[in-house]
Amino acid sequence: MNANPLAFAAPRPDAGLRRRRCGTQAPGLVFNPGGVSITDGAWSAMRRFDLDATDLVRRHCMADWSHMMPHDRQANLDALRRGGRIFSSFQLGPDVRVWVITEADRSSTSIVLPGEF
Repeated sequence: MNANPLAFAAPRPDAGLRRRRCGTQAPGLVFNPGGVSITDGAWSAMRRFDLDATDLVRRHCMADWSHMMPHDRQANLDALRRGGRIFSSFQLGPDVRVWVITEADRSSTSIVLPGEF
């Protein structure tokens, strides 16, 4: 992975975040992620494991919550029905995990390391 596929073209005041706007809902997605941000820490972790952030966002938006506890999966289903925040957790390596969080209004999704939230 050579370049950040989520990079925003212009400098932004919120240094440490990279953004991309997802304009239309792709087939198979349960919800649209809105604008996607990734912290530098999460970006570095994903590069270390040669993973693509777009794939994690896609899995998140397709309701792939296989790395989560049953009560967390149920909370996400409730959030889909009632409009709450949707949270995914993905294990990248033995001791590295990232969170993917979509806001209740579906305007934005953030990819962060647990310690950055």
